[in-house]
Amino acid sequence: MRSFMFAAAALALGACTPLTSNHPLFAVADQTGPPPLTEGVWVALNARCTREEAAATPMPDDCEPFTLHRESNGGWALSSTKTVNGVVQHEDMHFLLAPAVPTAIADAYAPLYVAQMPAHEVDPHDDSDADVRIYAALAPLGEMPAKEAFFIDLECDSVLREGPIDGVTAEHNDRGEISACTAQNQSAVREAARRGAIEQLSTIDANRLIFVHP
Repeated sequence: MRSFMFAAAALALGACTPLTSNHPLFAVADQTGPPPLTEGVWVALNARCTREEAAATPMPDDCEPFTLHRESNGGWALSSTKTVNGVVQHEDMHFLLAPAVPTAIADAYAPLYVAQMPAHEVDPHDDSDADVRIYAALAPLGEMPAKEAFFIDLECDSVLREGPIDGVTAEHNDRGEISACTAQNQSAVREAARRGAIEQLSTIDANRLIFVHP
């Protein structure tokens, strides 16, 4: 599966068992508050793409930029173009960013957001129903709208480590391991996002996304 931020490997989830829903739980209208991210070209930092390399001109091949922009309907779109074996590949993904705080102030930024993405766009080989959604979380960093963000994939094992979440159904394989987890409502996804953020806080630098230019 690709990671949520195409270039992040890193908006395709690294989670082996990501939190999903069988139909969209969030709509454009749930994106309350001002847009939390600066639109433009972003890069995911990692061991092969440091902050200094991301700022270099030209940018090294190991840094894979992607473009974030708001769509006319209020949702978000992520685009990435790269060349593989001489063939130019263009990828697009559409997603929503809703506050992970149910009492978020309508005209204010939230400290944590839920990202809802179509499963078939995150993974082109996914044969799930077109209504299936995958969830992640995003914490904007610094001055808003943010030019840096902490990306948090919501893996079933991680978000359920503290115990069950009301509204999340977990499936187990023959070895008793969680093989899937499905959310039934917004509050379940929000609780998973908050748990995921706590679980992965120590990886904030390894899962950092930075704005490069407009």
